[in-house]
Amino acid sequence: MQPSTNYTAFVTAFNKHGSSPPSFKISFETLPDNEQNDRPVPPFGLHIVWNHGRRINITWNWSSVRYNGQRITGPVTYTVNYVSTGNASVWNSVKTQNMWHVMENLTMNSLYEVYVYVSDGNLQSRSSSVVTVLAAPDEYSLPEPQITITPENANRTYRVNEQIAVKCTVHSDRVLNLDLLIGKTLIHSEPSKMTVETFLNVAENNNLITCTVMDTDGRQNRAQMHIFVQFGPIVNMVTEQIYAYDDLSAEIQCIVQGYPEPMLEWHYQKSPNAIRTERLNDPVLVKTTALNQYVHTLLIKNVTGRNGIYSCKAVGADGTEITKSAELNIAKAALPLTPRFILQVS
Repeated sequence: MQPSTNYTAFVTAFNKHGSSPPSFKISFETLPDNEQNDRPVPPFGLHIVWNHGRRINITWNWSSVRYNGQRITGPVTYTVNYVSTGNASVWNSVKTQNMWHVMENLTMNSLYEVYVYVSDGNLQSRSSSVVTVLAAPDEYSLPEPQITITPENANRTYRVNEQIAVKCTVHSDRVLNLDLLIGKTLIHSEPSKMTVETFLNVAENNNLITCTVMDTDGRQNRAQMHIFVQFGPIVNMVTEQIYAYDDLSAEIQCIVQGYPEPMLEWHYQKSPNAIRTERLNDPVLVKTTALNQYVHTLLIKNVTGRNGIYSCKAVGADGTEITKSAELNIAKAALPLTPRFILQVS
């Protein structure tokens, strides 16, 4: 079905002896189609510009594109969320059209966790990396650690088992300690060395990187970075045998998993041994049902003469193609399926 559209529906039952009269009709309007994976990419590079204790100026960067690569040309709104780690139940949330914000009325010498996300008015991005700041004048606070990943892939997207180098560094005149946490693996810096570096093979369970800088008085500053793991496509048909009556409609559903979102095509052939394959242009409804999981529904408005094999082909970001098929079986109803006929014979 199409989003934001009024529909009228009724039900007719069938068995080997024939068909029933149609049920009463119901009318409904479908929800807006805002479930597709075209969310904006999250802000990045969140950092402190200055720290006056009770007032802290933060800024960030953002690329005006969606995950599917489409440019965003309209206005967007940033939402800054921050909370004192000593009172994690009270979050502060501020909306702004600028790529900076001054957090005010902070509690001196308290740690705050801060992150930002962006919205185009309909869809909201994932959050930026989370940074921890100490509400104390700059001469008492710690510098922000820097996380570097090599190679520096676009959108920080990597394949499963791809080897990457992760480096955490802090620049300071004082000797500070560093902790690098990747998944559940914690690495400490060596004494007097304010750098931690390691190599790892990318996996789903190590896609969050946290770097924490500490001094001997217990003060901390922290930076986080998410990496995105490329996988798929994984394709499954919801039903491999679909049955429909002549002159009615049918839906064929295909579940696709993968990141980035795989491209999808529908193809048709009259029989499994048919040489000719046709790419379909029927309307397709796409719905996101879980993170990186999509249901593609092929809408066939009239199945007359369209029995055969329907194939769902997903193409991954690396060109990998996976195809699954379902068969549409057409049968003629024992009675014509129109309310007019029912009224005439009753």
